[in-house]
Amino acid sequence: MIKLARLLIISLAFSGCGKIDSTAIGAMSSDHVSVTATPMASLLNTYWKLVRLHGKDVFMAKQQTREAYLQLKPADHSVKGFGSCNSLRGSFKVDGHSLTFGPILTTRKSCVSGMGVESAFTGALVDTHYYRINENDLTLLNRAKQPVAHFKAQYFN
Repeated sequence: MIKLARLLIISLAFSGCGKIDSTAIGAMSSDHVSVTATPMASLLNTYWKLVRLHGKDVFMAKQQTREAYLQLKPADHSVKGFGSCNSLRGSFKVDGHSLTFGPILTTRKSCVSGMGVESAFTGALVDTHYYRINENDLTLLNRAKQPVAHFKAQYFN
């Protein structure tokens, strides 16, 4: 039974279906095996924190009150978020790994800092044609399938 359990753990690790909890391997007994899987985040209904634009890390400015983020709502195909200074809203269309955004509307607040990030962020949304999710990381890709923005899924209790 132990050999079978170890074979199962090894096959899961190499198949990419899950990740092994290293504490579980040491805690195996003849009648209990513990394996944990890291779920992939969903494109929809997830709070996606912006972490990189065109290969450059994104940081909050001193005066910035909120982080830049994106959420896609499937019920009405709407997107909402915050661009570093202004709230943003719009629509999206997803088909397989194809993702495009409709016109993006933002509030018109003027900020001392963060406007460069916001402009690049909304530009990246316009340039998006595809997306890729790897575990809790979302990458938006342009028509040439080059990364334009990278996000991390955030979970709240």
